[in-house]
Amino acid sequence: MGGDQGPLVTVKAVIAFLTEYSDIEILLVGSQEACEFFSTVCSCPNIKSRVELVLCAAKVDDSEKPTIALRNKRDSSMARVIESVASGSAHACVSAGNTGTIMSFGTQILKTLPGITRPAICASLPTLNGSTLALDLGANLECSAEQLHQFAQLGSLAAQCLYKTDNPSLRLLNIGVEHIKGTSLIREAAERISQDDKINYCGFIEPNQIFHGNVDVIVCDGISGNIALKTSEGVAEIIAELYQNMFDRNWVSRLGASFFRGSVAALSRTINPSDHNGAVFLGLGGVVIKSHGCADMNSFRKALVTAKKVLDQKVFPTLQRSLMTQFAATTKS
Repeated sequence: MGGDQGPLVTVKAVIAFLTEYSDIEILLVGSQEACEFFSTVCSCPNIKSRVELVLCAAKVDDSEKPTIALRNKRDSSMARVIESVASGSAHACVSAGNTGTIMSFGTQILKTLPGITRPAICASLPTLNGSTLALDLGANLECSAEQLHQFAQLGSLAAQCLYKTDNPSLRLLNIGVEHIKGTSLIREAAERISQDDKINYCGFIEPNQIFHGNVDVIVCDGISGNIALKTSEGVAEIIAELYQNMFDRNWVSRLGASFFRGSVAALSRTINPSDHNGAVFLGLGGVVIKSHGCADMNSFRKALVTAKKVLDQKVFPTLQRSLMTQFAATTKS
């Protein structure tokens, strides 16, 4: 049913995604009107043959409390796509709906992996040297030191899959790098993480260092992570607009822009939030991808690409296998 702009974005993104990837099939879950819209817009028989339309009666509104939706909206598209992952009829699901409700349905239907009490939203952030995984980016507004340690475990394992490294570096977001800085909760989390020999913990990191690319994984609570993410997106949008205004100033600027068009396009792809859409709910018993609610067609297509990447890199089976092993060892001891 889409995010702020509704099924229009979702449908067009699915068509573009299936045009690019010929080995994918999609379950498109939504109202009758939304499904009919897909049938009207899509004219390619090959794409239509790879889409199964699934009708549902209910829709979760953005303003609806997750607890209410959990009780009354089990026939919503959001619940149905997560159930499709639980039943094995889909390998992953993507939604631009309410974050809290997605997590509530995910936790109830898919459960969490062994040893994990709460899932965390994890996304790849562009940096000077490539990218950095960051979590949690908004699923948990309040976190315990134990949960931050769990996020560190999840992030480290995910980075091993995505970055093909056996020993990814990890830092904890804080207001300073000195060990005395931060709240008692942050310092306790640092102590827990530093004592875990399966994690390459490298200390605290300040917000102004997030995008330097000097670390593989950054761990934080949901409020700090979400604020950092949205602030960076706002800055990226301002930079893009300033560049455009500079080139549109006069004919000399426009002439100069023609010489740097390729470089500017590359910069735009690097910092444009739409080109990095799609965050994973790490810690759930299945692959659930959260798209920005304000996603346009290209941005939602990127969220679908993220889902494919997570599946291709076998992130979920690695998390499941490693955490089950750790949980079994902890239980025995």
